[in-house]
Amino acid sequence: MAFKVSNETKVGALAAISITILVLGYNYLAGKDSLWSSGKTYYAHFEDLNGLSKSNPIIFKGYKIGQVAEIEFNDESKDFLVELDIQKDVKINEGSIAKISDADFFGSKAIEMNIIKSAKEAPDGSTLKGASEASM
Repeated sequence: MAFKVSNETKVGALAAISITILVLGYNYLAGKDSLWSSGKTYYAHFEDLNGLSKSNPIIFKGYKIGQVAEIEFNDESKDFLVELDIQKDVKINEGSIAKISDADFFGSKAIEMNIIKSAKEAPDGSTLKGASEASM
């Protein structure tokens, strides 16, 4: 017994696959590592962003551990609140410093994590100290 698939079913399946690939490709190009992020979120305040933007990497000892998720301007304190999305299983301790630094010679920016060696891990959603590196 042969089962015949109608042309409408074939077109529908192709459309569903195409939309899925489009969404995954867009998220990849936007810098999102995964649709189902299981990482931790931290925040840092900066007076000046020095060219930092959304999707810039977060680096610890040369290894990408996450990316900048959001940047918001705080009108009351006149500074920027940066949301840090940590994807890798790295223990961020209380007192750690998120420093804006140059990622390469072309002026791209990244956040370099200076993790303080302490016994207590910073809870998810906590605010870290922000700092900026002097640029050329």
